[in-house]
Amino acid sequence: MKHTHLPLKKVLQKKLKDPEFRLYFKESRAISDLCEAVARARLARGLSQVALAKKIDTSQSVIARLERGNSGSMPSLDLLSRIANALDLDLVVGFEKKKAA
Repeated sequence: MKHTHLPLKKVLQKKLKDPEFRLYFKESRAISDLCEAVARARLARGLSQVALAKKIDTSQSVIARLERGNSGSMPSLDLLSRIANALDLDLVVGFEKKKAA
């Protein structure tokens, strides 16, 4: 059997035409970006996962799971607020007008 290789960018462009896939992709991307932002902010302040966990009264495994984005769901606003406070950041939640497709 011969395999054909398609560039990921082309496959993604095709898949993003499906509204259901596009919504799932955007949600996943938002969660991933948020999780990365937590890890970057923690590291910028020189904190370990254990140290951050202690500051917000949770476990290191909660921080690790959040930073990896393993749960696939958005962290609670309570957890994000506690993390923001511990990292001396403002938590910003809002809505933006959708851009025309």
